[in-house]
Amino acid sequence: MTMEATFIHDGFSIDYTPAAEIAAGEVIVLGKTCFMAKLSIPAATLGALAATGVYDVLKTDGLEFDPGEAVYWNDTTNLATQTTTDTYMGVAVKAAAAADATVRIHLRSLQEAIADQFGLADLSDVGVSTATAGHLLIADGDSFESVAVSGLATLAATGAIGLPDAADSQLGLPLVFEKAFDGTAAEVHIFDGDCPRKLRLIDASVLITTAGAAAADVTLTLDDGTDAISDAIAVNAAGAGVAVNTLVRASEIDTTKATVDVDGTLDITLSTTTNAPAGIVRITAIPVA
Repeated sequence: MTMEATFIHDGFSIDYTPAAEIAAGEVIVLGKTCFMAKLSIPAATLGALAATGVYDVLKTDGLEFDPGEAVYWNDTTNLATQTTTDTYMGVAVKAAAAADATVRIHLRSLQEAIADQFGLADLSDVGVSTATAGHLLIADGDSFESVAVSGLATLAATGAIGLPDAADSQLGLPLVFEKAFDGTAAEVHIFDGDCPRKLRLIDASVLITTAGAAAADVTLTLDDGTDAISDAIAVNAAGAGVAVNTLVRASEIDTTKATVDVDGTLDITLSTTTNAPAGIVRITAIPVA
């Protein structure tokens, strides 16, 4: 009876016949896997390459490695690197300083290399496994399927979540931003030339955290503080402080000035800094195209 499989060895090394002589200690890259020549192997002669073990390998000058850090091999410079586009060699098992000539590594095993060749399509409980941008693997009760993200958010191939722009008669997702002011500065930036996207302000309010003794108003303004978006929100009246934890809301939003551009500026402008109250300004806005 012909055997279906014949045991050869445990896989700690592999047979290898080099076209040119290999020196002892040489690193051999086959495909995406690194092997070590413990002994020299003459050209055209059957020898063995180690497929696992702990080794001191030459490294790129100036690099530092911590134990457990990934180590890669550049087959052109013949030095260990931290460059992920080089061949993954294994992990450092001992710290290596910048001045050290070598780094001690545990060589990646054949089992790891084989596992790395498997993709989602090799898993029995994954259905459609095409790596499509903007998709997530969702369990449907029987398996995991690649499903496109939908609804009020988008998902980019980079992993960034996007929010939809609002349009007339369409649903917009409101965003809330808040900024504290302590009453000592006449102008405080909510956005200082770094508004993350184009926004249309639809509401504003001030929560008083510290009462003041002087009459004071808070106004939301664009750019240099000259274009008022909201009316003057009275956060303190002369001789009669607004109580702490009081929420004061803007009564007007100027729709002709309520749009903040991408990388735009939005300010809190305080009418006085003398005995002025402190608080938190909250604005509600929707993303727009």
